[in-house]
Amino acid sequence: MQDYCFKKIINSELAKEYCQEAIDTCPCFKEGQEFIAGFEKPVGFCDWAWNDLLRFIRALLTSGNFSKDIFKGWMKNEKTMIACCTNGIRPVILKIERINDSYHLVLVVKYRRKVINDRVAVRIREIGEYIAPHYNITFLEYNHDHDHVYILFSAHPKSALSKYINAFKSASSRLVKKEFPEIKKYLWKEYFWSRSFCLLTTGEAPVEVIKKYIESQGEKNDHRSPVSH
Repeated sequence: MQDYCFKKIINSELAKEYCQEAIDTCPCFKEGQEFIAGFEKPVGFCDWAWNDLLRFIRALLTSGNFSKDIFKGWMKNEKTMIACCTNGIRPVILKIERINDSYHLVLVVKYRRKVINDRVAVRIREIGEYIAPHYNITFLEYNHDHDHVYILFSAHPKSALSKYINAFKSASSRLVKKEFPEIKKYLWKEYFWSRSFCLLTTGEAPVEVIKKYIESQGEKNDHRSPVSH
């Protein structure tokens, strides 16, 4: 997420009438200044402005937009919002722009074996988040069921997504089976994940697609017992 300082304004009449002494435009920003932000406030960013802008930043980071649906006819670019802080005397106008794209990723356990308990799920997340920065990827949301994990992540347009996913699958498969040996009773070969994966952009109506993908990964007549949860 990029925050760009467009313009600093001062309402001279209000400042003269209500301020105790003469003031100038906001000293916290310079026009043309840029910040790169995630869910955490960037170093040097004004606390007041951050609290005012955070709702827009969160919306854009989670693939919301200000050009469609109830905001139809507002912003030309769905990845952009023009906003300002709530300082009525000397507001700062900023352009908030999503520079990364967001994706849904689903990884399903081989044969849909129900081996992911809470401890395993936490370890899988740790591995994925440890590798992610090397590919300019950030986890935004993570959930799991007994036979699959779901991840919402943001990535730089030049991120090598397939390389990241393959590295994530390989490392998590190796480490999880090593650290949780009880899983080998249900996945006795080297594989932990199904060979395929489901990757969708956030605008691809993922709920139905993800459900069908998970269902397609099972093996008929598989009655092995799950690892206890």
